Amino acid sequence: MGIPTTPFPTLQEARATLAAARQEHLLAFWPQLSEAERETLLAEIGRIDFDLINRLLRDELIWDASRLPYDRLEPPEIWRLGRDGPCITRADARAKGEAMLRAGKVACLVAAGGQGTRLGFPGPKGTLPVGPVSGKSLFEIHCAKVRALERKFGAAVPLLVMTSEANDEDTRRHFELNADWGLGEVRFVTQESLPSVDFQGRIFLAEKHRIARSPNGHGGMISALEESGLLDELLDRGLTTLFYFQVDNPLVKIAEPFFLGAHEGTGAEYSLKVLRKRAPDEKLGVVARADGTYLVIEYSDLPEILRDARDARGEFLYWAGSPAIHVFSLRFLARLNDDDHPIRYHRAFKKVPHVDTTTGAYVTPAEPNGIKFEAFIFDTVPYARRVLVVEGVREEEFAPVKSRTGEDSLESAQRMMASLHWRWLAARGAAWPREPDGLAARPAEIHPTFALDPEDLPADVAARIPAEGPVYLE
Repeated sequence: MGIPTTPFPTLQEARATLAAARQEHLLAFWPQLSEAERETLLAEIGRIDFDLINRLLRDELIWDASRLPYDRLEPPEIWRLGRDGPCITRADARAKGEAMLRAGKVACLVAAGGQGTRLGFPGPKGTLPVGPVSGKSLFEIHCAKVRALERKFGAAVPLLVMTSEANDEDTRRHFELNADWGLGEVRFVTQESLPSVDFQGRIFLAEKHRIARSPNGHGGMISALEESGLLDELLDRGLTTLFYFQVDNPLVKIAEPFFLGAHEGTGAEYSLKVLRKRAPDEKLGVVARADGTYLVIEYSDLPEILRDARDARGEFLYWAGSPAIHVFSLRFLARLNDDDHPIRYHRAFKKVPHVDTTTGAYVTPAEPNGIKFEAFIFDTVPYARRVLVVEGVREEEFAPVKSRTGEDSLESAQRMMASLHWRWLAARGAAWPREPDGLAARPAEIHPTFALDPEDLPADVAARIPAEGPVYLE
């Protein structure tokens, strides 16, 4: 959307466009710029979809949480742990998923547009070392899981890596330097970035010749796949299904056969994993339903009276949090690109560093001073003709890395990885050294190509574990 017909508009064209959009301040430093900087600024102005920005500023495409049907909200139907599904058993779902993988019907997409800024890490978040023993990066661990799937089921599983403008070059270089970790097919797709604006709707300048831009959210996957041609290519090659996950979760069960088969066996177009929230205010989107239509409601948009509501047994009604683990029908994603399924954007109030166009000073705000526009992939749930919600196990598949220490951190993720792998080893007869809180006292790590799940472990694995020190199996 909004791709300019000429990549470098003339100064006259830029002035006219900016005047019509009331964004003339973007040329405030024109006389001070070098020829190269002028070309850069004109190119960035030419890339702005001013029609989209104006519609966002007029609230035409903004997600309005106040219009959600809170008075008719109810918990969703969920395929619960240990139970068979509505029209297929767990065993049959797994068999169907394995058949899909053998037939080469599945691709995976990792949303990896973020930087490691909050972690104090200088680079794309996917390059962060996370292995508790090996120090392998998030990308390497994810790629190893895909490679293990390909080896296990004898068919290619294309990996699509969704980057942002900010980290695309560095991410591609990281994969190139590591020869894609042996994967047969890695494809890159870059999500769109949108200008950041102040509270009066004026677009920020990041530098005197550069627009302040930010990725348009994981919902940008829809247009990115379409505009890159990847979506049509996958469909033409006979693929049917896309497994979606986010790069900061090292525990994710990539393309889990049971989840794939459950999706296919129930005829779903959009399937979501959910986890029992640790607390009502945990920062996970809440899966609910109204008038038969499924919704994912941002944790901050759920009224407190509903957030804390309990059933007759005293359990929370809205316990189903989304960890951003999804399965999509590729044809559903193709349908989302038509005009009948407009994407909605959320306002994110952020601290946006910028150049003051009046003084020329660089401003690093201490408080939120602007708005970034983000689309969320789960806002497309109501468009799906059939939705499946499946309960997962937090300790086995969700350890997000949001900060360096504390809850949902690199530290907690590494401890969860070690504890998961010790549970696998204990099931094969190994002694599990534990701290009083139940977590592993010694770090352990099982590389995905050694065992993708506990069933893959050799029967004699306990004998391979050293008596002390870290445990690493590859």
